[in-house]
Amino acid sequence: MVAVYRKTALHLAARKGLVRVVDMLLAAGAKLDVTDQEGWTPLHDAITYPGSDNDATATIISKFCSSMSHDRSFIDRQNMDGETALHMAARFNSVHLIPFKQLHDKIQTQIRT
Repeated sequence: MVAVYRKTALHLAARKGLVRVVDMLLAAGAKLDVTDQEGWTPLHDAITYPGSDNDATATIISKFCSSMSHDRSFIDRQNMDGETALHMAARFNSVHLIPFKQLHDKIQTQIRT
């Protein structure tokens, strides 16, 4: 089911920091690279709207990154404003993105070599 702004259940669970719901949705085959009408992926939502628990948000971001180990292009997916999730995290001073930033840096290093 797609909600307002074409957000999926995974977008909404990521936004709210609902780790168990994210686990269930990923296990059921929810797609990480799906975008809403603004071009946001669930990763954009997780980073921009951290739930009340920064640890939960960090866990969700780590799960997203490990779930897409075969294709991490979703990490650099830009929304309609040209922002990646990492851009948004920097803009919102998101302290829970450290695992995501480390993964992003690792991927960039692998690309360069």
